[in-house]
Amino acid sequence: GNPFDWDWPIGYYLLVLVLSLIGAWHLAKNQDERQDIYKRLKTTYDTASKIIHGGTLPEDPTVERAELKVAQDLCRRGLIKLLLEGEPDWNKLFLG
Repeated sequence: GNPFDWDWPIGYYLLVLVLSLIGAWHLAKNQDERQDIYKRLKTTYDTASKIIHGGTLPEDPTVERAELKVAQDLCRRGLIKLLLEGEPDWNKLFLG
């Protein structure tokens, strides 16, 4: 059992946390941008996961579609940055 009062297994929350943090640290130039990117990636991952695992689309998917466009742009930026600059030193990026 899950020791927390969550609907999903803890591995899901860890995956979302790690992917959102890595994306935010990799792309952002400052703390405000990092927080924005983190929230956007987390929201998009959560929405996609609910649709994939629950099989239902929201009644008004306008907001989700807008967030998806933003997430696609962030993923594109991340891939381009990796291709142009190579893989960052993650320890240095996270720990300074």
